[in-house]
Amino acid sequence: MVNNKKKECEGVDNPRVYDSLLVTALGFGNVLGPVISQCAKVTNSSVELYTYALPIVLTKATSNAGAQDGLSGALTQDPAFHYIVNPNLDTSYSQCFFDVEKHSYTLTVLSHGDRYWIIQHLDAYTNTFADPGSRTLKGKPYTFGLVGPKGEKSHLPKNATIFQAPTNLVWVFGRIYQNGTSADQEIVRNLMNQGIVTKHPLHPSRPISVSGSPPIYNISKPLNGMTIPPLASVTGLTTQKIFSAASQLMWNNTPPHADKNFLQRMSKDLGFEPYSKNAFRNPDLVYFCLLPNLSTTAIDSITDYATASFKKMMHNGWPVRISDMGAYGIDYSFRAVIALIGIGANLAVDAVYSSAQQTDSGALLYSSQTYSLTFEKGKFPPVDAFWSITFYNSENYLQPNPVNRYALRSADTFLYNNDGSLTLYFQENDPSNSSLANNWFYTKSNSTYVLTLRLYHPQQAISNGSWVPPPIKQTSQAI
Repeated sequence: MVNNKKKECEGVDNPRVYDSLLVTALGFGNVLGPVISQCAKVTNSSVELYTYALPIVLTKATSNAGAQDGLSGALTQDPAFHYIVNPNLDTSYSQCFFDVEKHSYTLTVLSHGDRYWIIQHLDAYTNTFADPGSRTLKGKPYTFGLVGPKGEKSHLPKNATIFQAPTNLVWVFGRIYQNGTSADQEIVRNLMNQGIVTKHPLHPSRPISVSGSPPIYNISKPLNGMTIPPLASVTGLTTQKIFSAASQLMWNNTPPHADKNFLQRMSKDLGFEPYSKNAFRNPDLVYFCLLPNLSTTAIDSITDYATASFKKMMHNGWPVRISDMGAYGIDYSFRAVIALIGIGANLAVDAVYSSAQQTDSGALLYSSQTYSLTFEKGKFPPVDAFWSITFYNSENYLQPNPVNRYALRSADTFLYNNDGSLTLYFQENDPSNSSLANNWFYTKSNSTYVLTLRLYHPQQAISNGSWVPPPIKQTSQAI
């Protein structure tokens, strides 16, 4: 009997989809056999389409909670910050979502001196198409122009560097280094407040000033009335709603040319078409075939892909991936993974992030245990800017702690070992050796946790793989 049902589920490549269909087939016997056979390809392709659609729908959900047309800022030291997962403590955020279908924009930023900064431009699919910042620009104020896929450049200021967006929905995501002190946060706040966004009609006429002093949000309170983080709101959508949202968003946000073959296959397999209320030419057939838990199945499939991918690029318990980061090509699964764990990732030339959940022996990191990590002398992270290690709970958010410290940074005053190496310690109790307090991280979370290593302006040794992070080791005795 099982072999017969296996034939009925032929064409299902995704093992999670296959298992669900097999259970259904066994439950209903031969009565639904032909229907299951017909639905097998529809269901399998729907998981692929969900994976493809997730980033654009999540970008839209994120924009719904963010600023429109004018910059907003966020100082992310507060554990209540759940606007995005894995919030960055090394930089303060400034961001805006622009609709460049009917208007163009210019953004003027002050000189930040030697301070690290970047103003990342992402399309609706989370691909980075421009990344001006301290790596490429030095010293003076700069003006950037932003136009849509069909926008005119001639009427924008002559001194502006113009970026043409591939989609009408654009996420401008700025980051400015801040060292975590209140004094430095105030300096950064002033820099962010002096950014100027100007809105221009598509054709030459008098520009409309939008914002001269954008607000700085402390997102310990809901942003723009947000009560549910964008990621939770999207993963909580029904399958019908996420497909419908993706279809309508694609109408004004043309998919990359490289996606043409994939979308043609989705049209053939599912009848998928942009800007259709129900997303499909024959929605009744598609939605009849879909598993009741397809959204969960698709998220699980993305997670499975992440697990398999991270295993392949694992070094000393740290997954390090350089290729495709921030601009994903046709690797839709990896793009979806990043949307789930850290939407808005930089290009690897600007920053490389790696998150460890286990020791060098493969054991998960638990708050009740003590761990250490040692950078040998001469083998510190090879970066042209700086590095940091941040602690996140199992849900990839900051975990409140009594010492109000969530990251270790290269600029910190560490106690080095006699041989010039540096050992960092991770445990839930204060160190008994007070001289090691700056080398210590508070890790109490009543669960597993994640350590994220961030490398800013990575050198060639990181990009070519000749340098990898050292292992995290469990120790038998607390410091």
